Amino acid sequence: MAGIYIHIPYCQRKCAYCDFVSYADQSTLGAYVDAVKSEAELYSQMLAWKRFDTVFIGGGTPSILPAESIAAILDAVRRSFNVAESAEITIECNPCSITDEKLAAYYDCSINRISVGMQSDDDAVLKAIGRLHTKAVFEQAMNSIAKSSIVNRNVDIMYGLPLQTTGGFIRTLKYAVSLPINHISAYSLILEEGTPLFDRLNSDQTELPSEDDCADMEEECHRILCDVGFTRYEVSNYAKPGYQCRHNLNYWDNGEYIGLGVAAHSAIRAEKQWTRFSNFTDVKAYIDRVTMGIVPCKNVMTIDKREEMFESIMLGLRKTDGIRMDDFSKRFGVDIMDEYREVIAKFVYDKLLYCRENKLFCSPRGMSVLNIITEAFYEHMTATEP
Repeated sequence: MAGIYIHIPYCQRKCAYCDFVSYADQSTLGAYVDAVKSEAELYSQMLAWKRFDTVFIGGGTPSILPAESIAAILDAVRRSFNVAESAEITIECNPCSITDEKLAAYYDCSINRISVGMQSDDDAVLKAIGRLHTKAVFEQAMNSIAKSSIVNRNVDIMYGLPLQTTGGFIRTLKYAVSLPINHISAYSLILEEGTPLFDRLNSDQTELPSEDDCADMEEECHRILCDVGFTRYEVSNYAKPGYQCRHNLNYWDNGEYIGLGVAAHSAIRAEKQWTRFSNFTDVKAYIDRVTMGIVPCKNVMTIDKREEMFESIMLGLRKTDGIRMDDFSKRFGVDIMDEYREVIAKFVYDKLLYCRENKLFCSPRGMSVLNIITEAFYEHMTATEP
């Protein structure tokens, strides 16, 4: 399986916690849409042989674009790539920019999955993290989505936010599961240096919940979502049966993908070598490069076999199903149990990893200390490098 990611770097305003490449200045929007279409065309010959099973339009705020611009980008992608008729096509939306007309237009251009950023249903928390919408605005957006023909629906929520209590997060969860959705992404806040929220915390203008409170929120999240029919299939993602995000599953399977747009990342097997590359992060530099007919990537890295194996373990263990050992052997020509015997044995003994039915996967307790587990695999890789 392979995927296409399309980055739309425009927002009405950046959230206080966001360190993604996004801009409030929309003066280059028209030229940017043309550049993304042209970038897709640059790849048309290089990747004509490969089938793509998913397309994900992320940002930024893709729904800030006129619907006809989204349709034009998708049309260029279909002309340039072999996109499967059954492809999952996702668009990320902000509640403030969802309209009945846009949703109808999305459906008409074959978008079949929508992901909405709620984060919290508490207006005070939303204001503290710089979100533009309120609960009332979010509810209006969800009413439109409920009436639309797009039935594969995700909502993002966050925990560990300023002003957030465990009780408040539980209320958010109970509200979320009452919505007409079939997927929930529940992310812990990661405080990034250089963001307004990071600066406010360092100057004692705000505070975050304690580590114990965050652990309680994560535990309650798992309990409440599982009780109402959602299944955890990745560290931060829950879905009803049949609604797992195929695009993100490809990432966690360390599969191939092409990124279009400013700052977009790609991973493909080129001449039998696992290769990663990323695009320019400056919008003008990206547009200028594409306008000259040059693929706009600036960082190209070939990944050796040992690092590729580690990447596959690091990503695969994020899934509750873990890693299929026969797939690992087929991809790398080695038995994962032979290659990492000591590391695996230690965590199996500690009941943090399980090895059953051809799968290596984390126990629930192992999921909570996944960083420790992956660090041990990384240390093994570096210690045994030739």
